[in-house]
Amino acid sequence: MVTEDFSTARHLAAALSLHLDAVTAEVVEAFRAVGVRTILLRGPAVGKWLYQEVGDRSYVDVDLLVEERNVD
Repeated sequence: MVTEDFSTARHLAAALSLHLDAVTAEVVEAFRAVGVRTILLRGPAVGKWLYQEVGDRSYVDVDLLVEERNVD
């Protein structure tokens, strides 16, 4: 049934988002432990700035901003 497929897809997207959030927290903490500050570039404010349609958006990557001196 189409409704069940949509529901399953939404659940899988939510699970992926939660997994990415957990991994992001680990990466940010690892950077912080060695003195590298980060800014997470995600959320409604960034979505509104970048996309005309803002709503529930799934994501498959994470963008962290770091100072250029910390890139190496």
